[in-house]
Amino acid sequence: MYNHDLKEIGSKLATAQSLPQNTNAYGDEGSKEFHKTLGAVQVKVTCNEAISIAATKKLEIEMYDSADDSTFAVVPGTKVTITDSTPSTYAADDVLARIGLPSSLRRYCKIRFLTDDASASGKVDAWLDFLPH
Repeated sequence: MYNHDLKEIGSKLATAQSLPQNTNAYGDEGSKEFHKTLGAVQVKVTCNEAISIAATKKLEIEMYDSADDSTFAVVPGTKVTITDSTPSTYAADDVLARIGLPSSLRRYCKIRFLTDDASASGKVDAWLDFLPH
């Protein structure tokens, strides 16, 4: 019962998405409509396969929202930055981030990945994860 993920159909923001190399990319599943959740959900980001980031380089994960599904803006307080003075490596299924979503989230939401590492490698998954009450 514990340590298992229930992935609802249509809740994925990224599926086996390759890390961007020295650039940024939005989640390959596009934007999703999950506003009005009143803080009952988070976005969970895991490694689909092993990933690596060079020493002193970073991986940023951040949420964006929109009222009209065309003009997106950063959701304040959702940025997660992964960086280290030594190379960072993570195994398949490792959790990279759990990002809480505010109750003020606008209608559409998507995820963005950014690295400043030209040799970043690996793939990630991201999906809407319901918080137990």
